[in-house]
Formats: sequence, structure tokens, C-alpha cells
Amino acid sequence: MLVLSRSLGEEIDLTLTQDLPKGTRITFTMCDFRTNRYGEVNRARIGIDAPKSVLIDRHEISLLKNSNAST
Repeated sequence: MLVLSRSLGEEIDLTLTQDLPKGTRITFTMCDFRTNRYGEVNRARIGIDAPKSVLIDRHEISLLKNSNAST
């Protein structure tokens, strides 16, 4: 399981590198969340369990990979 921390509005990208068999599961688990001093949730830890053929990146990393691939 890969665990990523994300703040409100931040994204996670999943990219399939091949077709997955019917019934293949990708599972997301809320592992933890952080609050600020006012008790507001400002960060979440999300666990992702997926086959190795699914690339999982923070959105900003995915953008960098795509821009480097096109140059």
C-alpha cells in the first residue's frame, strides 16, 4: 500500500499502463488526518492499494513527468 499525504484541493493521479482484468480492485483507505489549531482538517493521509500496472503519483509530480516526456 502506498500512503500519500494531501491537503485540501490537492490531487492524486492514477495512470493505467495496461488494461486491467475485469474485477481488478483499486482500494483507497483514509489512514489519518491532521487538524490545525482550530480543529479544522487540513491534511489527509490516503492509502492506495493497486496493481503494479497502475502508476500512482501526486498530481504535481505527474505534471513534471509529462512535461519531461514531451521534451
